[in-house]
Amino acid sequence: MKDLFEQMLSFRNNDACPAKGFYTYDAFIAAATSFPGFGTTGTLAQDIGSIVTSNLFEQMLSFRNNDACPAKGFYTYDAFIAAANSFPGFGTTGDDTARKKEIAAFFGQTSHETNGGASGTFNGGYCFVRQIDQSERYYGRGPIQLTHQANYDRAGRGIQQDLVNNPDLVATDALISFKTAIWFWMTPQDNKPSSHDVITGRWTPSAADMSANRVPGYGVITNIINGGLECGMGRIEAVENRIGFYRRLPAVLPNGFGALSRGDSDVPIHKVPILDYFPITIGTLRKKKSWAASSVQQNDAYIPSSWSSLKDL
Repeated sequence: MKDLFEQMLSFRNNDACPAKGFYTYDAFIAAATSFPGFGTTGTLAQDIGSIVTSNLFEQMLSFRNNDACPAKGFYTYDAFIAAANSFPGFGTTGDDTARKKEIAAFFGQTSHETNGGASGTFNGGYCFVRQIDQSERYYGRGPIQLTHQANYDRAGRGIQQDLVNNPDLVATDALISFKTAIWFWMTPQDNKPSSHDVITGRWTPSAADMSANRVPGYGVITNIINGGLECGMGRIEAVENRIGFYRRLPAVLPNGFGALSRGDSDVPIHKVPILDYFPITIGTLRKKKSWAASSVQQNDAYIPSSWSSLKDL
């Protein structure tokens, strides 16, 4: 990329140029990475496909096409890439480590949601597309197991599909299915930050969040997705499965992204208290125990921050 920069702007350091020596490659890269999404959809950028290759996708989700999986043949690489490219910044924000962490966190959470493998194996993700209990019309579908009418409505508006009247699109169209999962990941949920902002270090917790152990990391993402049923409950199987899927992926991703420890400085997910809501200063919010509760006013007042070290669990 640096060679390309020099080719495109080779004249800038000519002796006749008043700006000679001013416009540097390092300054451009530093500025560009301050704006997630900038340059992430063009052919010159490192897009999601350069990180999640077809071979890597097969490694991460090798069990999904097992004969025992109801979703066999549904979740395709092409559908994932097409959906991911609809959301600039997804898996392409920050440095190489940050991008890999986001990919690992996304597939860790969604693999748990769709797990069909044996307990403790952490390789059975994407085996299901539909929730087993289908007694309600808006039962869980897709990688994130989108649930409840309000969420189908919001996700549908986000991806420009009428999912309220056609909820089964999430289980019959792989592109739409992946889009709903990535939309959920990239979008602040009611008064909670987006999972994307949390894992990429763009969410800054308030003093109240810090005192309640709501620190940036994988535990808060679990809280966003299903905190009312899982966080603060001790070492329940669902919590351990989410962690297990996440911890498995550094060994699969090229060059990994560093150790995921349970060190004293980390807040284990089972110690993160149940989130009724993230305290905010605007509007009146109804307390809720999980992301699937009925819709309330959304809070967009999140403080961007530069990349910083994340607590992993």
